[in-house]
Amino acid sequence: MERMSFERNKYDPCVYNKITKKGTVIIRTHVDTLKVSCKAWSEIQQVIDQLREIYKEIALHEGDEHDYLEMIMTHV
Repeated sequence: MERMSFERNKYDPCVYNKITKKGTVIIRTHVDTLKVSCKAWSEIQQVIDQLREIYKEIALHEGDEHDYLEMIMTHV
């Protein structure tokens, strides 16, 4: 994550933050699963593009409802 200009959160080593002009981008990690969030969709898309450059293929789940670590999250 550091090579993508994210900083490890000092309170939770599984969380990375990046402050941009459009808002704060947060990446939560757990083994091989990431949850990326930001108010600006363009920032999320940039992270997705960077991850594809690094890892070539990634599984992506989009939409208003997500199952993340057995928690169902609904965004409205």
